[in-house]
Amino acid sequence: MKQELILHHLEELAEKLSIKVVYEDLKKEGITSKGGLCKVKGEDRIIVNKNLTTADRVDMLANELSKFDTDQIYLPPAIKEILGKKTLKNEHHENNFETKND
Repeated sequence: MKQELILHHLEELAEKLSIKVVYEDLKKEGITSKGGLCKVKGEDRIIVNKNLTTADRVDMLANELSKFDTDQIYLPPAIKEILGKKTLKNEHHENNFETKND
């Protein structure tokens, strides 16, 4: 599946989860981050650095969306697989962090 189509599916998923995806020029603001999940006035929002490549946008969005329960939402198999890999990676990272800080 092409990166542009994957990005489209991830943006649709965010909408179904009531998460607003916003593309901002973070570099212009002096921010070096790819973006991330935050709450604005109580609503979930994912801010994406608009200077990212499509592949990096996909990576960042998939990483943030993998933190949400999507079991009740139909997803194309390729999207489900991408989110599943991110979930495993996030769980592995959290387990390593807990072990190091115990």
